[in-house]
Amino acid sequence: LQTSQIIPNSVLSRILLPLIIHIIYETDNEKHNLVEEAVICIGEISKILPWGSYLSIFKQFLRLLKKKPEFEKVIVRVLVSIVTSFSFD
Repeated sequence: LQTSQIIPNSVLSRILLPLIIHIIYETDNEKHNLVEEAVICIGEISKILPWGSYLSIFKQFLRLLKKKPEFEKVIVRVLVSIVTSFSFD
């Protein structure tokens, strides 16, 4: 049984990802380990999403680079996590 069959893709992209993204923007600098885990989690979730959802998340973070320059470092880490999780199968 694959992970995507246990948790539907719609739950991952519409419920879990927004909650995890919220952690990135609302966590203070003292809790950098929590932010790092959120970055890893976004990469792991994007690993099992279909192409359309994957691309949507990637574009969302690209747009956020311009909108939230104060989060540039963490957004770049998220983008790297998303790209490295891409399956070329």
